[in-house]
Amino acid sequence: MTLPNPEDLRWYVVRLDLTDQIGIVTSRTIALTQGPFGWGEAAPLVGADDRSSAAVRERYRALRTAISAAHGPWPLPVRQSVPVNATVPAIAPPIVESYVERHRLHEYPAVKVKGGDTDTVDRVAAMRSALGPRVAIRVDANGAWTPSEAGHMLRRLQHFDLDYVEDPVASMADLLDLRTRHTRDGVRLAADQLVPDVATARRLRQERAADVLVIKPALLGDFDTVRQIVEMVGLPVVVTSVLGSSVGLSMDVAVACALANLWGPCGLNTAGFLQEDVTSDRLLPWSASIEPRAITPDPSVLDRASTDPTQLRHLGVLPRRA
Repeated sequence: MTLPNPEDLRWYVVRLDLTDQIGIVTSRTIALTQGPFGWGEAAPLVGADDRSSAAVRERYRALRTAISAAHGPWPLPVRQSVPVNATVPAIAPPIVESYVERHRLHEYPAVKVKGGDTDTVDRVAAMRSALGPRVAIRVDANGAWTPSEAGHMLRRLQHFDLDYVEDPVASMADLLDLRTRHTRDGVRLAADQLVPDVATARRLRQERAADVLVIKPALLGDFDTVRQIVEMVGLPVVVTSVLGSSVGLSMDVAVACALANLWGPCGLNTAGFLQEDVTSDRLLPWSASIEPRAITPDPSVLDRASTDPTQLRHLGVLPRRA
């Protein structure tokens, strides 16, 4: 697909504050652009000051995601809606029960619990006790453990009938080490940010290092790349967002509706984490399911957004010129 040069497009930079801290994230900065197919969103996760080659590649893919959403046809659906999981921040174990009741987590088919810290096991135990056996529990360790630590934690977590543990370690090499040298005790492993491109997907498949593939379409570039990665890995898929606005989320939902081999509920129930979205008609689930629809930013949001090219480059949204 031939796409426009990013520097020929008009961009709107918007900061989104979160209602709850997710890991170390308290806000997100995104860039919006409009094209013949609607609006697209660039929402890289790397910091503006990160100049590593991996960060540059992520910004490029995020930028391509936005442009392809605005200037290319969206994927054709194979389903009309997608079930979603709830996401629980790294809350203290004693407040889990009240959190479950307040957020009505019993109504979801699955709950993803943020972990990787010293309270992980106690938090998961409290969550299983509060939810009972019907709701699936997923643990996102955010790559916090070494292979040895992960092996130890998986032995402790095996008693809670988990759906899977996501990114227990921080690199593909560590994931392979965990697979070959440390027992997993029957706990399924999911790979998320360990698979940023087709080459890594090929290695994951060859080594059979994970059971589930978690993808963030916003960081992969376009639907053709998403499809290549999914087909290359050959694992069931869970689609998740990057805590962007409802504009970016709408493309994530469209991708999930276009993939045949979903593992189950997807991590697309994220618009509620924003204090203010770019639209008053934010993309939210209904009865633990979400449907794709086009999202247009409110004019008032665009009026307040920055369009300064210098700020765009400083934020790392656009590539620097030599």
